[in-house]
Amino acid sequence: MAGLFILLLLLSMILFSPFTSDPTAINLQNSLQPPSLKHPFGTDNLGRDLLARVFHAAQIDLAISLLIVSLSVIIGIFIGLISGFFKKVDKITIGIIDVFLALPELILALVIVGALGPGLFNSALALVVLGWIKYARVVRGSVLSIKERQFVEMARAAGLSDFGLIIKHILPNVLSPVVTIAMLHLGHAVLSLAALGFLGLGAQPPTPEWGTMLNEGRVYLRVAWWWSVFPGLAIVLTVFSFTLLGDGLKDILNPKARHEL
Repeated sequence: MAGLFILLLLLSMILFSPFTSDPTAINLQNSLQPPSLKHPFGTDNLGRDLLARVFHAAQIDLAISLLIVSLSVIIGIFIGLISGFFKKVDKITIGIIDVFLALPELILALVIVGALGPGLFNSALALVVLGWIKYARVVRGSVLSIKERQFVEMARAAGLSDFGLIIKHILPNVLSPVVTIAMLHLGHAVLSLAALGFLGLGAQPPTPEWGTMLNEGRVYLRVAWWWSVFPGLAIVLTVFSFTLLGDGLKDILNPKARHEL
């Protein structure tokens, strides 16, 4: 419930962002103004309102993160189902998965974005390329267990095709852990996107993005602490909310594990 409450606050930021001032409007007379009634989050070195920039950045970060997770889930489920159900394909996919798991995810993302060039699209593409691995691995393991159960054997004996077995009997039984992982992955995607932005490989100025704002404000940290603090708090609260929601969904979708604990 705490995670849901925080997420609702973040969604309210998105809903109210169109009613804030222009996040790219420059007013040098208001440069580096501390938090006040006129500018609750202060201003940056170009006099841009940080509340407007943080609110608009919430749209970008949450939307891109949702896109990253959605594409990763679709690709991961498809590959996991095919890999777990067909042994010949499994030998190839498990080798690819092991290679990706052996390398640090953020380093691979940096390599991909560095090769493609900085930008939100390339950052999202790099995170999708790496994000499907966890889903494919979990789904594959679930399929290997489920396809040996009696109800699947009975459906096969009744003449149901492989495609029908996957869609009607196996897919619905592998979605529970995927939902939990996806919720936790949303927080991880926000954090990874902000990390790439902080390194200058994500959103490019003047586009408001939490990681980019952190990078811009670190130079002025001693004289304008608010520039980095507010986007940093937004990142922390977002990741925290998705983590709490992921833990809550795990308890709801797997009550047996909760009872054992």
